[in-house]
Amino acid sequence: MARRFQSLNGMWNYMVNGKNMGLIRVPFSKLCVGQSECALTFDTIQDTPRTFLCFEGITYRAEVELNGEKLGTMVPYSFYSFDVSGVIKPRNNRLTVRLWDMNLPFGPSEGWENYGGIIRDVFLMGTDDLMIEDVIWRTTFGEDYESAEGEVKVLLNGGDGCVSAVLKDRMGFEVASESAYSESGHVTITLPLKHPNLWSPDMPYLYTLTVSAGEDEIIQKVGFKDFRVQGQRFILNGKPLFLKGVCRHDMWGDQGHTLTDEQMKKDLRMIKSTGCNFVRLVHYPHHRHIIELADEIGLMVSEEPGLWWSDMHNPETTSGALQVMERIVKRDRNHISVAFWLCFNECRFTPEFLQESSAICKELDPTRPVSGANCMDIEMTKELFIKNGFDFYTMHPYGVELNSVHGGVNGHTSLDIILETLNDKPLLFTEWGGLYVFENPKLFARFQRYMLDAWKNPDGGRVLAGSCYWVWADMYEFGRGEHACFDGILNEGLVDIYRNPRVNLDVFAKLMNGAELEKDIQMGQTISPFTMDHPEELTPVDVWEGQDQRAQAEAYRQMLEKSTPQEGYEHKKLRRLSHGPALPDDYALLGNLPVNLRKGQPLVIRDELVLPVGTKAGAVYFLGNVSMPWGYPAYGEVGDEAGQYILEYEDGSRKEIPLRNGIEITTALASVGPSRIDPIARKATPAIRYHYDLNWEHYIIQLFETRSATESPLKQIRIQVTDQRYTLLLYGVTIRK
Repeated sequence: MARRFQSLNGMWNYMVNGKNMGLIRVPFSKLCVGQSECALTFDTIQDTPRTFLCFEGITYRAEVELNGEKLGTMVPYSFYSFDVSGVIKPRNNRLTVRLWDMNLPFGPSEGWENYGGIIRDVFLMGTDDLMIEDVIWRTTFGEDYESAEGEVKVLLNGGDGCVSAVLKDRMGFEVASESAYSESGHVTITLPLKHPNLWSPDMPYLYTLTVSAGEDEIIQKVGFKDFRVQGQRFILNGKPLFLKGVCRHDMWGDQGHTLTDEQMKKDLRMIKSTGCNFVRLVHYPHHRHIIELADEIGLMVSEEPGLWWSDMHNPETTSGALQVMERIVKRDRNHISVAFWLCFNECRFTPEFLQESSAICKELDPTRPVSGANCMDIEMTKELFIKNGFDFYTMHPYGVELNSVHGGVNGHTSLDIILETLNDKPLLFTEWGGLYVFENPKLFARFQRYMLDAWKNPDGGRVLAGSCYWVWADMYEFGRGEHACFDGILNEGLVDIYRNPRVNLDVFAKLMNGAELEKDIQMGQTISPFTMDHPEELTPVDVWEGQDQRAQAEAYRQMLEKSTPQEGYEHKKLRRLSHGPALPDDYALLGNLPVNLRKGQPLVIRDELVLPVGTKAGAVYFLGNVSMPWGYPAYGEVGDEAGQYILEYEDGSRKEIPLRNGIEITTALASVGPSRIDPIARKATPAIRYHYDLNWEHYIIQLFETRSATESPLKQIRIQVTDQRYTLLLYGVTIRK
């Protein structure tokens, strides 16, 4: 008889600390409560010789009881199957799950917000007396991958019998089959295949394997993939492959670990669309459906036991991690998308734990490499990884520059030194980025380009085998604070907690797909939509005509040096302005106001500047009216006179316009210290706001209008600075004739 399944998902009774909380829908993730209890009374529709009660995952410790009989204890995130054949009744079964989600030596972590609950599906599985307990699929290849063999190891429960294995292609045609009789509950069947279709991220070809024993049957999607380490590189199906990846948590919004199928599908499809071929599933086993989706759409994955800065000297922590590691390898070793196993993440581990965890992985799955996600010193990494049989190196080089990244507890180092030192095995950056590059596309791109280029270096040199950006999506994390967390959310993702794109997502996808970055990725701007009466009467002036270009360039350089660090903000002392208040583009119109604003630096006025005009001017529009950096509201008092405009006419008359702080002028800065600001002048109008990256460089340009007091042609405009704290900037002038 075929296996029968009965879902036990739905409304359960829920108690917290002995208090009745009513009904709750299973599966669920809830904020941790300490101790809770979920109970369900149900009838079984099963009419099978054997029945198993199955849990896909709980957090973080659970005891299970059915009809008054204790079935066992569960560790987090792991699949469990309890044989309840002698306990279950046709009617009025009472299932109780007691949960603990705080103050456990293994389980809750400080690296993300913890959620307790029965986080994944619960169901009954009915089988015949003779059942298939496990199937292990392994592959070997002939020369040039012209042939392959699929080895099917089958473990039976309930006796011996004839076992058959059938392999079908994705069109449903049988390509190999074989049968054999088991002995002592074990049998191995070999399925030879000519010209196998190899699985890869570019071509995720899946076969269907059906294994039968008596009336029992298991159907799985399998594939043919040869993934190995060779020298400094990962090799997929005989060809070097750079792992382009992200780190993904199995959480969404405030739903915790309980996602819908559609959310899981959307997540992996979004990741795939960026050009990734790999996902590091951090830091605990993810939902089984995630692995199935990775098989289908072509994403390699790695899996971990649920550790984050955990103390491996605690035997309960070690025991729990090893249990989870064993269970996740058994659950997912047949999945073609699994590239390797990671035994820990950023832990205070012992050599004994490295040895034990590596041994478990290699005993249960000798076909895949093993390592751990690591942030130790470079020298310690090399020593311990070699000594304990890890197959490749990992590092987490977070930093503010390529030559200043975390190199372990001994401080900072450079990416070059890391690659030069860890050069006898593949090196994978299992994390990079985070708060240092968040919403900072320029720095983000610099790191990403370095990593992609390091892959191209010749063997023996500074070769990088892959990288995983931290992190794919924002998540809740309290008690950490800035600079990484804002309002209880870890803001380091390429997308937010609901998968809305952030600034760096476009940069990431373009570079992963080999595209060149467009200039507007690093620059943003807002232009005021001016509507001027009779725009045909307006004529722009070329303010650069006759100016000393070299002297202006030097004045601009000196201004930038004086402008950093910002006064009063100690953490900005190392800051450098790459652009300053230089315009990112040429502008011919602001709304319908004609202008002649050229890309690059403005005119810098520290003493006096004379601008020839020689035409009638009923009104003059100045684009600038800002000072760098001194000016309202950042520096100085409102009303301080910084300088003046002097309009000199052909008839000898003149008009003097004071340039007062906060009245006619403001600072050019639209951010000061840790804050964006809104510089407002009483008699000027914001014209352009722009930034070069969201982290540092925000600027503003004001529009100021003055009318002539005479019909005489305007000979020239004299701009004077009367307070040396101010450096006035002029971008353009437009005349109304």
